[in-house]
Amino acid sequence: MLGGQPVVTGIVSVGDAWSCTNPSLGRGMTMGLMHAAGTAGVIREHAGLFRGLAEIMSMRTRPEEVLSRPGFLDRARQIAAACGPPVPAGPCRAEVLRLLS
Repeated sequence: MLGGQPVVTGIVSVGDAWSCTNPSLGRGMTMGLMHAAGTAGVIREHAGLFRGLAEIMSMRTRPEEVLSRPGFLDRARQIAAACGPPVPAGPCRAEVLRLLS
């Protein structure tokens, strides 16, 4: 976050990347496992969408093929509508450097 705005979007922080705990308490691994379980639950719930996106990103399937699957776009729209408006993009690199200087 920079000035209350996200600098990078589209990344899920888990474990130690999400929080800093006192190492003497040994909670880092616990937090990581909790985040992994939560992330796995979301992926399981929306498996068809994640599988389709993975096929596109790995170039195994053309985007047109994935997007034309029955119900794919309707499900994506349904999930997007439930999430509310997207987070605005953070500042560009030049703006970050200007703010830091």
